[in-house]
Amino acid sequence: MTAARILVVDDDSVSRAILREILEKEGLQVVEATNSDEGIQTYKAEPIDVVVTDLFMPEKGGLDVIGKVREFDPDARLIVVSGIDLREKFDIFRLAEQLGAMSTLQKPVKPEVLIESVWAALA
Repeated sequence: MTAARILVVDDDSVSRAILREILEKEGLQVVEATNSDEGIQTYKAEPIDVVVTDLFMPEKGGLDVIGKVREFDPDARLIVVSGIDLREKFDIFRLAEQLGAMSTLQKPVKPEVLIESVWAALA
């Protein structure tokens, strides 16, 4: 069985490395993108099973990733992560879910919560 491919879109290299480590320990294959445009291009060019995207990035953020990926693939499975306090930006997270995010997670992401969200998206 081929490992599921997870696209991690985050401008912060430390965050990408942490997410990669968590996902690879679970036997998942990780592809990285450093910004929303790169993430969208990667999704269109490669077979990706789940996208894990940061919500707030310079220039274009995770909402752009969600919207463009969903335009290209209405069945795309997306998970949003953010360092912003969920209570402060609740409307943004709700919008992300309305646009198609299956889960919204707060950084630092607990490994078990991320893994649970990814497996749920893959189910």
